[in-house]
Amino acid sequence: MKQKRYRSKRSVFLASIEQKDYDCLHPLADALKAYFAEVYIFDIIAAADRQDQVFERFLSVSRPLVVTAYTGAADIINLLRSPPTMTTFAVDHGFAPFKQYSYSQAFFGSNFYIAPTPLMRDRLATLFPDKRGQLRLGGYPRLSSMKEQIDIIDCSGKACAEPRLKGWLSANDRTLVITSWGVRPEQLMKMPDRENILYLLHPADARNESVTRFQSATVLVSSRELTPSIIHAASRIFGDFSSLTLECLWLGKQSHFFLARELYVEKYDIPDSFFDFSDPAFAAFPHSSLVINREQVLDWRQLVSALEDSQSSAPLMDVPMEVLPPRDEDNRTLCARTIFETALEGTDTAKWEACVQKPGSTGEIAKMVIGAYKMFLNRRPDPNGFAHYLRSFGAPDNVEMTAEKILAMMQVIYSSPEAKSKREKMK
Repeated sequence: MKQKRYRSKRSVFLASIEQKDYDCLHPLADALKAYFAEVYIFDIIAAADRQDQVFERFLSVSRPLVVTAYTGAADIINLLRSPPTMTTFAVDHGFAPFKQYSYSQAFFGSNFYIAPTPLMRDRLATLFPDKRGQLRLGGYPRLSSMKEQIDIIDCSGKACAEPRLKGWLSANDRTLVITSWGVRPEQLMKMPDRENILYLLHPADARNESVTRFQSATVLVSSRELTPSIIHAASRIFGDFSSLTLECLWLGKQSHFFLARELYVEKYDIPDSFFDFSDPAFAAFPHSSLVINREQVLDWRQLVSALEDSQSSAPLMDVPMEVLPPRDEDNRTLCARTIFETALEGTDTAKWEACVQKPGSTGEIAKMVIGAYKMFLNRRPDPNGFAHYLRSFGAPDNVEMTAEKILAMMQVIYSSPEAKSKREKMK
């Protein structure tokens, strides 16, 4: 007889700020429902603006678990609710281990960091040994979801119906070029313009989709809906240090790796030594002994040449296993079970009795900040601005919602250059 799985009565809130947060958290929701009785996924700012039931429950329920996929979202959660009254988990948008934030203390704003790969977990444990107890390995749930989507496409045999992909899908030798954020559109325009090439931009570079005009090549922004179909249809894949390049390797798609510093904006989160062939840090995984074989790395000239010649024999990329998420288990299940088992470690009732969430006004303050942004700036708050104004009213267990503070917050937003510019345009 199959033993019934124990389900925790604690509520789980998957809290997002941006679309990319939601895309990372959404694949985890159903897996968590196997371990927890209540699982909610919500946009923090939209829910605070509506003051809906999920937001009210987040503020009032006892001992919730909160999962975020962005450090800014974790900061806001800690301003809306007193940190000792909840258990917080951070997951990541990807698992490319090259950018400086990936080996910083950014993730330790949450009680636990669910690392997507052994490298990212072990590296942080080495760099911050006093934080070792906050680290767990949970894989990358979005990757298993993507694999499922690709398997469905493979079985159905149906081509993607997206009109913007029509020319690329009809071409022979469909070539996909993956780029990380910070691409300069004027430099991208120097890349080969061929109908069989699709340049896939990072979501943070969405503005470049409209300003990068090729005669024949296609330029699209990566999305949860389209990217699996694109990867499935690609005959050749060229990728930079983006997480998506490594995701293709995990999915079994052979890929070519390129490093071209001239393609990106001047201020970047990766040291120039990473791009410098003469430097020992070239193509290295920072703070580890791992490195990508130099013979597998294409520079700008070699990349352009390979894209222009579909018959070129560019070297294929290969990385150590610890750079990729686990393969032996669905990463959605692995991450959900890791959160469940970690939550069981903190079931000391006496500890929690002293940390009950006090009725407060953080929800009202959040709504007022959002309202001020709408009134004076005609937009929703950006994460940093939202956190700044929430913080100005004090800690969530000691809120000071006075008329003076409310008026001061509104005056600062009203007097901002952005607000003044909008008023000028309305004259």
